[in-house]
Amino acid sequence: MSLRRRCGWLLLAALIAPQAQAELLVEVVSSDLPSPEIQASNALVQQVAQRLPQGWTQQLTAPIQLQWRTDLPARVHGRAIGNRILLDRALLQAWSA
Repeated sequence: MSLRRRCGWLLLAALIAPQAQAELLVEVVSSDLPSPEIQASNALVQQVAQRLPQGWTQQLTAPIQLQWRTDLPARVHGRAIGNRILLDRALLQAWSA
Protein backbone atom coordinates (compact mmCIF):
# COMPACT_ATOMS: atom_id res chain seq x y z
CA MET A 1 0.00 0.00 0.00
CA SER A 2 1.43 3.37 -0.96
CA LEU A 3 2.15 6.06 1.62
CA ARG A 4 -0.42 8.34 0.02
CA ARG A 5 -3.13 5.69 0.22
CA ARG A 6 -2.21 4.82 3.81
CA CYS A 7 -2.44 8.52 4.79
CA GLY A 8 -5.86 8.68 3.15
CA TRP A 9 -7.10 5.75 5.24
CA LEU A 10 -5.65 7.26 8.42
CA LEU A 11 -7.35 10.59 7.68
CA LEU A 12 -10.65 8.84 7.07
CA ALA A 13 -10.29 6.93 10.35
CA ALA A 14 -9.50 10.16 12.20
CA LEU A 15 -12.59 11.83 10.78
CA ILE A 16 -14.88 8.91 11.59
CA ALA A 17 -13.56 8.22 15.12
CA PRO A 18 -15.15 11.24 16.88
CA GLN A 19 -18.52 10.41 15.32
CA ALA A 20 -18.29 6.80 16.45
CA GLN A 21 -17.37 7.85 19.97
CA ALA A 22 -20.17 10.41 20.07
CA GLU A 23 -22.86 7.76 19.76
CA LEU A 24 -25.19 7.67 22.73
CA LEU A 25 -25.17 4.21 24.29
CA VAL A 26 -28.46 3.48 26.01
CA GLU A 27 -29.52 -0.01 26.99
CA VAL A 28 -33.27 -0.36 27.45
CA VAL A 29 -33.88 -2.80 30.30
CA SER A 30 -36.67 -4.81 28.75
CA SER A 31 -37.23 -7.66 31.19
CA ASP A 32 -40.95 -6.97 31.64
CA LEU A 33 -41.71 -4.81 28.59
CA PRO A 34 -43.84 -6.11 25.73
CA SER A 35 -42.38 -5.79 22.24
CA PRO A 36 -44.31 -2.60 21.28
CA GLU A 37 -42.99 -0.82 24.38
CA ILE A 38 -39.43 -1.95 23.64
CA GLN A 39 -39.76 -0.54 20.12
CA ALA A 40 -41.23 2.69 21.48
CA SER A 41 -38.37 2.96 23.98
CA ASN A 42 -35.77 2.54 21.25
CA ALA A 43 -37.51 5.14 19.07
CA LEU A 44 -37.60 7.55 21.99
CA VAL A 45 -33.90 7.01 22.71
CA GLN A 46 -33.08 7.77 19.06
CA GLN A 47 -35.09 11.00 19.16
CA VAL A 48 -33.43 12.11 22.37
CA ALA A 49 -29.94 11.25 21.07
CA GLN A 50 -30.46 13.58 18.10
CA ARG A 51 -31.27 16.48 20.41
CA LEU A 52 -28.38 16.12 22.87
CA PRO A 53 -25.33 18.35 22.48
CA GLN A 54 -22.38 16.45 21.03
CA GLY A 55 -20.25 17.29 24.06
CA TRP A 56 -22.59 15.35 26.33
CA THR A 57 -22.39 12.15 24.34
CA GLN A 58 -18.60 12.42 23.99
CA GLN A 59 -18.17 12.55 27.77
CA LEU A 60 -20.15 9.38 28.43
CA THR A 61 -17.81 6.55 29.31
CA ALA A 62 -20.31 3.80 30.11
CA PRO A 63 -23.66 2.81 28.63
CA ILE A 64 -26.76 4.22 30.28
CA GLN A 65 -29.44 1.78 31.41
CA LEU A 66 -33.00 2.99 30.87
CA GLN A 67 -35.63 1.35 33.08
CA TRP A 68 -39.37 1.96 32.96
CA ARG A 69 -40.74 1.60 36.49
CA THR A 70 -44.15 1.38 38.13
CA ASP A 71 -42.86 1.74 41.69
CA LEU A 72 -41.72 5.38 41.73
CA PRO A 73 -43.29 7.63 44.38
CA ALA A 74 -46.32 9.75 43.48
CA ARG A 75 -45.48 12.84 41.40
CA VAL A 76 -42.01 11.50 40.61
CA HIS A 77 -41.51 11.02 36.87
CA GLY A 78 -37.97 9.75 37.04
CA ARG A 79 -34.68 9.39 38.81
CA ALA A 80 -31.04 9.19 37.78
CA ILE A 81 -28.89 6.82 39.83
CA GLY A 82 -25.33 6.29 38.62
CA ASN A 83 -25.55 5.16 35.01
CA ARG A 84 -29.24 4.24 35.33
CA ILE A 85 -32.25 6.35 34.43
CA LEU A 86 -35.51 5.24 36.03
CA LEU A 87 -38.64 6.65 34.39
CA ASP A 88 -42.31 6.24 35.20
CA ARG A 89 -43.75 3.62 32.86
CA ALA A 90 -46.93 5.67 32.50
CA LEU A 91 -44.85 8.22 30.56
CA LEU A 92 -43.87 5.57 28.02
CA GLN A 93 -47.45 4.38 27.70
CA ALA A 94 -48.69 7.95 27.20
CA TRP A 95 -45.93 8.71 24.68
CA SER A 96 -46.58 5.59 22.61
CA ALA A 97 -50.39 5.95 22.64
